[in-house]
Amino acid sequence: MKNLLAACSLALMGSTSGAGFQLHERSASGLGRAFSGEAAIADDASVLASNPAAMLLLEDEWSFAIGASAIFAEVEVNGTYAPPAPAPPGTVVPSPAGNIASDAYIPHTYLAWRITDRLSIGFGAYTTFGLKTNYPTFFAARSVADFGELVSFNLNPSLAWRINEQWSVGGGFDALYAKGKITSTLPSTLPTLDIAGDDWGYGFNAGILFEPADGTRFGLHYRSAIDLGLKGRAVSVLAPFNGPVSLDVELPDSVEFSAVRDLGDWSIHGDVMWTHWSTFQQLAPQVAGAAVQPPVTQENWKDSWRFALGTTWRASETWTFRAGASYDRSPVPAGTVTLRIPDADRFWLTAGFSWEFHPCWMLNAAYCHVFADDVNIRDGSAATGVFTGRATGSADIVSIGISTTF
Repeated sequence: MKNLLAACSLALMGSTSGAGFQLHERSASGLGRAFSGEAAIADDASVLASNPAAMLLLEDEWSFAIGASAIFAEVEVNGTYAPPAPAPPGTVVPSPAGNIASDAYIPHTYLAWRITDRLSIGFGAYTTFGLKTNYPTFFAARSVADFGELVSFNLNPSLAWRINEQWSVGGGFDALYAKGKITSTLPSTLPTLDIAGDDWGYGFNAGILFEPADGTRFGLHYRSAIDLGLKGRAVSVLAPFNGPVSLDVELPDSVEFSAVRDLGDWSIHGDVMWTHWSTFQQLAPQVAGAAVQPPVTQENWKDSWRFALGTTWRASETWTFRAGASYDRSPVPAGTVTLRIPDADRFWLTAGFSWEFHPCWMLNAAYCHVFADDVNIRDGSAATGVFTGRATGSADIVSIGISTTF
C-alpha cells in the first residue's frame, strides 16, 4: 500500500520530455538550438521566459510570439508481475504494457513592450511541468499504476531595466496553476485509489544580462521554487481513503547560465542548467478525517544538470537556421524508478529554422529527437503486488510558432 499511495501522489506532477517532471518546450526558436544560450539570446518575445533582462535585446517597440510544441513520446514498459495474496507465493505473470506515453500539445504566447531604450515590460503564458501516462486494461500491474495526468500553465509578467551599456537586469512574477488526476485499479476495474486535485502556486524569476563586447553575451537566470497544496478528492475501495485529499509539493528552483558569441553570420551558444531536485525528498498525502493516513514515502531525488550546445546561421535576410544538442541528467536515483515516472537520462538532437515570409512576420519551426536511456523498474508492495521490468523510451518533438515586431 505504501508504494501504491506514493506512486499515485507522485503522478500529480509528471514529466513528458525533460528530466524529472520538467518541461522545456517554451518556443520553436529555442527548440531548434536545443535551448542552448537561452538566457542570452532574444530571437523573439519568448526570451522573457528564459531571462527577462534579455527583453532589452529586442530592438522594436512591440514584439509578439505565439506557437505550440507537439511531443510524440514512445515509452515501452515490459516485465513481470508478482500478484499479492491470495495468489500462491512465487506466482509470476508476464506484464507487457507497450507504449504508456500519450501525445502532448504545449502552447505558448508572449508579448514584450520596449517602453524606452532602458525599460521593457512583457507577459508570457507557457508551461514548465506536465505528464500523461496511461497503462492499458490488459496490464497486469494496474494496481500499482494505471493512469496519470498533469496539466499546468504559468502566467509570467516581467520587467527589464538596462543599467548601462554592458549590464541589464530583469525580474518576473510566476503564477502557476496545476491540475492532476491519477488512478490505480483492481483487475475488476474498481479503484484502489483515484485522486484528483488542483492548486495555484506563486514564485518569481530574475535574470542578469552582461554584454562585455559587441557579439559576446552572458546571461544568468534564476527561477524560484513554487509551493503547491494540491487539494481535491480521493475515491477508493479502501474505506479510510475516501474523501477530501491534499498533498503539499514543492516544485524546485533552478539556475541557468548561458553564453553566446556572434561570428559574422554565425553564432555559437552554450548553456548549463541546474535544478534543485534534492528538495523532493518525500510525499505525504493527507485524507481529511481519516483515522489512518497514507504513509509518508521517501523519494530522495538528487539535483540534476542539463548541458546544451548549439549554433545559429543567418543564411540571408529572410532565412535563419539552427541546430543543437543537449544532455539532460535524470534526478531519480537508480533503484527508485517507478512505473509512474520511468525517468532516465536523455540526449537531445535538434534542428530548426526561421523564415521571414513578410516584413516583420517570422515563421519559426523546429524538430527534436530525444534519446532516453533504458531503466530498470521494481515497483509495488505486498499489498499491491510487485512489478519487475524495464522501460525504454524516445520522443519526437515538433514546434511551430509565429512571431512579429511592430
